Amino acid sequence: MKDYIVFRVADNHYALDVAFVERIIQPLPVTAIPYSHPYVEGMVSYEKKVTKVLSFRKLTGLSGYEEGLMELFSKAASGYAEWTQKLKSVLEGENALGLSSDVRIAAFGEWLETFSSHDAEVMALVKKLRPLQAKLIERGKEALWAKQSDPLKADVLFAECTLAILPQIMEQMEGLMRHAKRMAEHVQKMIIYRDGEEFFAIKVDTIEDMAQIDSAMLLQVEEVSRMGPFLEMEGVVEREGYLINVIKTVVLPVREAA
Repeated sequence: MKDYIVFRVADNHYALDVAFVERIIQPLPVTAIPYSHPYVEGMVSYEKKVTKVLSFRKLTGLSGYEEGLMELFSKAASGYAEWTQKLKSVLEGENALGLSSDVRIAAFGEWLETFSSHDAEVMALVKKLRPLQAKLIERGKEALWAKQSDPLKADVLFAECTLAILPQIMEQMEGLMRHAKRMAEHVQKMIIYRDGEEFFAIKVDTIEDMAQIDSAMLLQVEEVSRMGPFLEMEGVVEREGYLINVIKTVVLPVREAA
């Protein structure tokens, strides 16, 4: 049995042997390095040493955390607006198929329910958005139910959706977009990684837990190559209903000379 740090990036869980973990810290200010490898965000000053920062998101083919947040918020905002327009067309009888749920809103709703931060201003936006989203969907459904028996009530409910609830949602969404960078800085963590001569920081989304993993329990991964040459995996293990990708080694990418 070995001790591992379990961390999450997007919807995926990873485990890193604690023998490679010198320290876990809050993200430090990153200075860009001209012509560095795309996976390297830049460098930080850690204990008076210049340390390069590897983005685990980019290493695994994802956009940066801030970019991912902006994409999520932008899609949700357009999803809310389009959902309301679909509601209008259904109430006017132009869409006989009814009002289906929007996956963009659903994805954002899931994020709303699980997101947490020590930033009071950000959490105020999140806490205001949670009931607003529920209220928009609820009023929309009530309008649909009232369409046949009480068209006037349906119109009033739709007006509440478009004139009261939706503008408030959009205002809060704009606030989240303004704070995306702050949110990324507050939520993410840096793992100071050391393996022989290899020494650098790895930026991850969140630290989840400590875990003891028996190598005999590992299932082999067939498509390790999809991680590229910089991340070697030992396998995967199931724990508490989800899979954890167990890391063997991480190598800091270096841009090859032209």
